[in-house]
Amino acid sequence: MTIQQRFSLIIALQTALVLVLVGIISFLVLQRFLEAGEERSLREALPLIEVHGELEHASEVELRLRPDFPAEVDVRVLQGDRVVATTGNFPPLPLRQPDGYSRTQGHQVFVRDYRGEEGNFTLQLATDLEGVREPLRAYLRALALTIPLLMLFAAGLSALTAGRLLKPVRELEQAALNIGQSGNLRQVIPYATAKDELGRLAQTLETSFRRIADMLERETEFTRAAAHDLRTPLTALKSRIDATLARERSGPEYQKTLQELGQDVSRMSRLTNHLLLLARDEAALKRVPVNLADLAGDSVDRARERNPDVPIEFEVKGQAKLNADPNLLSHLLDNLLDNAVKHGGRTPVKLRIEAGQEILLEVSDEGPGVQTEALAKLGETFYRSDSARQGEGSGLGLAIVKHIVMLHQARWQLVSEWGKGFAVKIWFPSARSG
Repeated sequence: MTIQQRFSLIIALQTALVLVLVGIISFLVLQRFLEAGEERSLREALPLIEVHGELEHASEVELRLRPDFPAEVDVRVLQGDRVVATTGNFPPLPLRQPDGYSRTQGHQVFVRDYRGEEGNFTLQLATDLEGVREPLRAYLRALALTIPLLMLFAAGLSALTAGRLLKPVRELEQAALNIGQSGNLRQVIPYATAKDELGRLAQTLETSFRRIADMLERETEFTRAAAHDLRTPLTALKSRIDATLARERSGPEYQKTLQELGQDVSRMSRLTNHLLLLARDEAALKRVPVNLADLAGDSVDRARERNPDVPIEFEVKGQAKLNADPNLLSHLLDNLLDNAVKHGGRTPVKLRIEAGQEILLEVSDEGPGVQTEALAKLGETFYRSDSARQGEGSGLGLAIVKHIVMLHQARWQLVSEWGKGFAVKIWFPSARSG
């Protein structure tokens, strides 16, 4: 059974339940109104009755009814437990009846005591329940006819309404099917801009598809990167091992070969770590309060130890506190410093608070710089400018920096002119602004 059919059935059943409840309540209210009307009629008939004669002798009592007295009402006159006068059709009811209005043996009865010159007596007025029953039977017949018709009408109307309401769901289903068939996970989903439940569903689907697209891109990038850049060191390892095993060698020769193999393994380890960083999902980002000045200082110290001949200057102005992943920031700083110190010149590292409470990190070098047309491509995976091609880099350093910048919702700028050095500027949102 489809949702539309279930929706129609549920609405029809709810409508039937409501109609039945309304019918029962209306029946009871109508019955009470009819009984109240009959009671009022009996009350209004009392002044239309005249009792004359000697009450001590029933044969001498005369019961007179005015011309406008209701024909369906019968009267009985009692004195104590003795009937002294009655109309011919008065029903065989018990003599003792409660005062006022009551229902007895299928009749409506109204009782009133009187005290007059002729003596004390009791008037009993009675009529059958047909004045109440017949309208109620007519009402029940009307309900038996209208309730099924209203149920059918409600079912048809609910089916039409459900069809209109579920139309956007069918369109979302078709959009998801088209995305699955085309493979374009970044395709715009209809109703994503709506401000209702369907809009939130569409936004959730669109966000989920985009996250899947990001994951697939990272996986593809990781696979391509691994195949691209691990091939060279693996080939070199195999070649060195084959060459070493081709003939007997001396101890120093084996030691030199093992050192070269160790360098290749270290390079492969760095490449693997870099590729894993590129494949990292934003959902795995751990944000904690971080003092960027402390992290930068540690990275500068490590760079000085690795490159004692390179003058690395470190300058801090203000409290550089932000919410970030400290491990990723350490990778970012190490990559920036590794790129900068390769040229051997002065390497300034600056950290300061700018207007708008942003933290500016700037790392520059005095190398040959980058040509303008190549500057826009820096940060792409495996791209290396002509000035860097002679080194041992893999082209992943700035790609990792860019990825970490994006994960932290920061922004960066590359500044360089050919022959005038190179600088990377990164603006992080501080803990107060972010």
